[in-house]
Amino acid sequence: TACRPNLTLSREYQGTPAQKAVLDMPWWSQGILQSRKMIISYQNLLARLWVAGACTPYDETWRDYYQAPPATATASATMARLEPTAADTSHEASATTPAISSTEEKKDAERQDANNNSTATATEEPPTELPDQAKFRAPVPHNHWVDRLGFQQDDPVTDFRSGGVLSLAMMVHLVESCPQTHGRFILDGDAAMLPFGLTCINITDMMAKFLMLSKAVDRMDALLSQKPFWRMFADPHAMLVCQETAMQLTADVVVELQTERGTPVTVFDFANILAIVEQRMEYDYLMAGPASSSDLRKIHARNKIKYQQQLQQRMQLAR
Repeated sequence: TACRPNLTLSREYQGTPAQKAVLDMPWWSQGILQSRKMIISYQNLLARLWVAGACTPYDETWRDYYQAPPATATASATMARLEPTAADTSHEASATTPAISSTEEKKDAERQDANNNSTATATEEPPTELPDQAKFRAPVPHNHWVDRLGFQQDDPVTDFRSGGVLSLAMMVHLVESCPQTHGRFILDGDAAMLPFGLTCINITDMMAKFLMLSKAVDRMDALLSQKPFWRMFADPHAMLVCQETAMQLTADVVVELQTERGTPVTVFDFANILAIVEQRMEYDYLMAGPASSSDLRKIHARNKIKYQQQLQQRMQLAR
C-alpha cells in the first residue's frame, strides 16, 4: 500500500484467532481492544517513528542506552517524549535506575512509592504510548528526517514509494523494539555512515522480493512455490525477525569491509554492501530452511562466527 499523508485503513476487530495472532504487529494504531478497530494510519506510524527514531535516541538521558543497549531491551523502554520537561526528566531518570535486587529493598521502595504518590511523580514509569493521533503529528517538513532518520528529503513520504506502508512499519518496529539494531545505524554506531531510513527501506524491498510479497510476483507463483523457509511463517512475527536480522547483517558487513580494507566505509559503498547482504540473506539464511524465528536467529549467530573466521583467513593470506 502506497504511503500518503491522509492514509487510514480500518477494519473491525472481532477477536478471531487470525486477528489475535497479529494483534501486536507494528503497523496497527494503539487501542485496538478499546476501539474494536484495527487501524493502519500513516500519521500514527510517522508520529511513532519521529518520537522513537528522531528524538529519544538523541536525548542525553537515553544516549548511552542506544550506544550500549542492554540485552533485554524492549519496546516500552525506548519510548520518550519530544522535549523533556522537568517531570519528564524525573520519569526518564527513574527508567535508567538499576533494578532492585533484594526482597527487602523492593518492600522499602514500595513503601516509599506509596508515601510519595500524592506529592511527587518521580517514581512513575515513562509512558509507553504515544499521544493520540488527533493531538500529535510529526513535524513535516523538518531537517531531522534527513540528518537523524536518514531520508533524502525533509518530508519522508516520497522515500516510501517503493516499500509503501510495509517499509514504514518495519522502521517503526526497529526504532521501538530493536534499540540494539537501530543503535548501530545512529550516533557512533558502527554502521552510522549509512542512512538508516534508506537502508531500512532497501532491506524491506529485498525481503519482499525473497518472500514473494512484491507486486511484481505473480500470486499463483507465490502460492505454488515451495521455499525451504515457508514453515517459519506459521508465526507472523517472522517478518519482523527477518527485517531485524537483515539489518544486523548489514551492519556486520560494514564492520567486515572496514576491517579488511583498513579504511572507513562510506555511503558510496552502499551498493556493494547491499549486494553482499542480499547474497548472504538468500543463500546462507533463508535457503538454510529455518523452521521458526528462533531458528533464523541461531542461523545468524552461526553465520556471524563463520564470516568472522573467513575474514581472518583472508587477512592472513593477504599478509
